[in-house]
Amino acid sequence: MSAAPGDVISGRERWVQTWHKLPEPVRRRLVLEHDDIRFSAADTLLIHEQTGVRLIFDHHHLWCLNPEQADLKETFSRFMKTWPDGQQPKIHFSSPRTDFQEKLVVDRVTKKKATKLVVTVTTRHADFCHPFEFATFTRVVDEFDFDVMLEVKGKDLALLRLRSDLTRYAPDVAARFRTVVSNEEFPTDDLSIEEVD
Repeated sequence: MSAAPGDVISGRERWVQTWHKLPEPVRRRLVLEHDDIRFSAADTLLIHEQTGVRLIFDHHHLWCLNPEQADLKETFSRFMKTWPDGQQPKIHFSSPRTDFQEKLVVDRVTKKKATKLVVTVTTRHADFCHPFEFATFTRVVDEFDFDVMLEVKGKDLALLRLRSDLTRYAPDVAARFRTVVSNEEFPTDDLSIEEVD
C-alpha cells in the first residue's frame, strides 16, 4: 500500500478500490501485511473487512506502529481469522536491531576518514531473533496454528541459532516447532558463533 504521509485513509480506499478491479485468480493469491511506518494492524484489518484479503501478522511491525494500542493477542486472533479453513496462516517474526553500527565519516575540514559508532533505528531487523522474545510471543499465542517466516539478516544461520536457543531456554516452544529436519542433518552445537560479553 502507499499513501502520502498523513493520508492513510485515501491509501486504504485506493487499495480497496483496486482490489475489486483485480481478476479473481489474482485476489486469491494476494495477502496483505501491516507495516512499520504508515499502515498499522488496525488499518489492514479495516481493509480486510471490505475485501476479505488474508492478512499476514508481523510481530515486529506491531511494536513499531501501533497508534491504536491494539492488544497483541486480540490483534493476532483477528489476523488468524482472516485465513479460510484449510489454509495455514503465515506470520512474520523478527527482533529489532539494537546494536551499534559502524559508520564511515569524512571530516569536512581535514578530509580524514574515521569510523563512528551510531545507534541503529529499531525498525530495522536484527541479524538473529531474540529467543526469549520469540518464546514469550509464541506462548501468548499458543492456541493458534501458524507458519512462521523469520525476517532476519542472518538467514539460515539465524534459524539454526534460534532452534538451538529454544532447545536450551524454552524446550516447550522448541517442541512446538519441531520439523522433519533433524539436528543430525543440521547440527546446531558447532555453529561458528562466538559468545561476546
